[in-house]
Amino acid sequence: MSAVKGIDLGRRGPLTLRPTPQPGGNSSDGPRRLDLFQASRSRQVPRKSPSSVKLPGSKAISTVRPSAFDPVLPEARQAGDELRLAAPSRPDAREPICFTLKVLAKSMNVLIVYAHPEPKSFNGAMKELAVEVLKGAGHTVQVSDLYAMNFAPAGGPIDFLEREDEACFRYQREQVHANDAGLFAPELREEMDKLVWADLVIFQFPLWWFSLPAILKGWVDRVFAMGFSYGAGQRYATGVFRGKRGMLAMTTGGPPASYVEGGSHGEIGQLLMHIQHGMFAFVGMDVVPPFIAYGAARVSPEERAAYLEAYRDRLLALESTAPIEFEVAARSA
Repeated sequence: MSAVKGIDLGRRGPLTLRPTPQPGGNSSDGPRRLDLFQASRSRQVPRKSPSSVKLPGSKAISTVRPSAFDPVLPEARQAGDELRLAAPSRPDAREPICFTLKVLAKSMNVLIVYAHPEPKSFNGAMKELAVEVLKGAGHTVQVSDLYAMNFAPAGGPIDFLEREDEACFRYQREQVHANDAGLFAPELREEMDKLVWADLVIFQFPLWWFSLPAILKGWVDRVFAMGFSYGAGQRYATGVFRGKRGMLAMTTGGPPASYVEGGSHGEIGQLLMHIQHGMFAFVGMDVVPPFIAYGAARVSPEERAAYLEAYRDRLLALESTAPIEFEVAARSA
């Protein structure tokens, strides 16, 4: 039994192996069907052109990257799981070769909410790197570039196509009504749909006045609407978006020493508590530890390059990164 590593079994749909043309060989054999030993039945249909991986005893059979196929699975699988499969070593073979696919990581839908007015900024470089690395790892990525979108940060009556009470504006009441009646403004509905779609949400921003830029805070105010993302007792462990993850990717003006306990600005975890716990965790998300480029505008080009390389490593290790366990008092219902 051999192991084929790096295969993503997180998606649903068909899975095929396609023969790789060999020097002087015949490349017209067509796809090799995989019979899932653990499935009650399997349906396989050729998909996209895969890249080649050698399987012992089968000459060259290709297998695909996560973004290039959708395997049919009897149930959702997690990283580390193994699935026993069989495929014929040649079209006329009577005996299949058996091997194991090992799930290393599930592909994700990733939403990056980007808040910086300058595309050539270091925040811009971090955003571009994240898109490149995550797509390269087989994930699907959408970016909400708030400045490019001219996103309006001030929530209010503009959020709604119609109001329940024209005489007196009560924001949360109107949010609940709009959610029930489908009356959010189109630009908000689009962002809400992205949030529902996402498995991981990354806020990319510079730390301004120890918090989010106003445009990003406004995105939270308007998109994390009552009735849609919280309400009726749904918060924290019972939150609407439990099962999703949130992460901060950010820059600071000061060096690391300023953001420790006893430092001039205070410990960074406490400064970010209102975002990580009060926004992400409040709506039910698990919170991945932040990636912080300290003093990005003031360090050397070599240090900035090192930050980007470290961020690349963090993005590639997301599947194995444990969430933050917040130390908070017991929450009342």
